[in-house]
Amino acid sequence: MKKRIVIAEVLPRLLKDRGWTAKKLSELAQVKPTTISTWLLTGSRPRNIEDVAAVASVLEVSLNHLLFGEADEPNDLNTLQTTTVLEGLYKLKLERVVIPETKKKPNR
Repeated sequence: MKKRIVIAEVLPRLLKDRGWTAKKLSELAQVKPTTISTWLLTGSRPRNIEDVAAVASVLEVSLNHLLFGEADEPNDLNTLQTTTVLEGLYKLKLERVVIPETKKKPNR
C-alpha cells in the first residue's frame, strides 16, 4: 500500500508547537527558505531526502512522522528483545550533536 505524503499538514503543526517561523527552520536546518515554503504551501513531494532529513533532525522527529504523519514510537527499553553478543562490562558515551545557528552578514 502506497503511503500519502502529508508534510504540508504536519510541518505547520510542528512549527507552531515550537513557536518557529519557516525562516527560522530553514536557517537551523540549513535548507533553502523556498524549499520549506514549497512544502508548506503546495504540499509537493520533497525532491531531496537530505533536506527532509535535516529538517526532521532539527525538529527532533522521525522521517516517517514528518513525511507521513505517523506517530513516533517511544522506545520502551523494557519491551526490547535482547541478545547477548559479548559478556562483560562496557562503558558507553552518548553525545548529542547540536547544529549551530549561522549568523548572516548584513547586506551592504
